[in-house]
Amino acid sequence: NCSKLATIDLSSIVAPKGKDFQDMFANCSALTSVDLSNLNSSASGINMSYMFSGCSSLKYIDLRSMSFSKVTSYSSMLSSVPKDCEIIVKDDTAKAWFASKFSSYTNVKTVAELG
Repeated sequence: NCSKLATIDLSSIVAPKGKDFQDMFANCSALTSVDLSNLNSSASGINMSYMFSGCSSLKYIDLRSMSFSKVTSYSSMLSSVPKDCEIIVKDDTAKAWFASKFSSYTNVKTVAELG
């Protein structure tokens, strides 16, 4: 029930090893930015399905600490997220993962590209 939530900054939270991020921000339609730069994704079998589904106002997602090599489910992860949303990832490997799964998102940048 987060439809009126506009921003959320979880950058100061060191999250425990997470496995299930499914529906984490689903239907937060007013959400414009999400900072998950400290989110720990080192567990195996990570589910990111519908994580940002319905987030039709998102302009910025910081996922720089995420490793996508252990993601096993990502169905509709970005459903309704605008194609020009800026998505920050750790490195070229993470950027390549995004490009292979979500090729219509062209504003994916690595930390190095931020300057």
